[in-house]
Amino acid sequence: MTHLDLLEAREAAIKMLEKILETQPALFQNALNANEKSGEAMAQFCERFIEAYSAYLFVRAQ
Repeated sequence: MTHLDLLEAREAAIKMLEKILETQPALFQNALNANEKSGEAMAQFCERFIEAYSAYLFVRAQ
């Protein structure tokens, strides 16, 4: 992998998350009929995924 800056790594992580959500529509199935806390949990999962995966990509590219 070539040099990757933090912004590029973050954009790649967002694209990966979008692809996962497109191909795995049942990923948050249990949370769809629940309350605000499950929405908050979904948001936290997405945020943590983006942060962790972009960090992984950035370090891997170095």
